[in-house]
Order: sequence, then structure tokens, then C-alpha cells
Amino acid sequence: MRTGDGDVSNTISGGTLYGLALQGRDFTGIAFTTPPPPSADPGAGTPPQS
Repeated sequence: MRTGDGDVSNTISGGTLYGLALQGRDFTGIAFTTPPPPSADPGAGTPPQS
């Protein structure tokens, strides 16, 4: 574990987040679960499944 001063810079830019975005410094003893992201829409260019 680090102690004392320490510069931290956290940036999230663009994209799509499905769940948590954990930002910080010196994380210990944490646990969490998240559901899976939603299914992507196959779109018009995808042939139908039989």
C-alpha cells in the first residue's frame, strides 16, 4: 500500500460504459460484480439466423 503524496489523474472520454468506472488510487480489499452488457443490435447488414 502506498501512503503519502501521489498525483493521480483519471479521465474517461468517449465510448459507452456498461457498469462501474472505478477511478482512484490505492484500492485494497474490494470486490464487486456487474451484469453483462446488453446484447448488441446486429443491424441491417446482418443476415437473418435460421
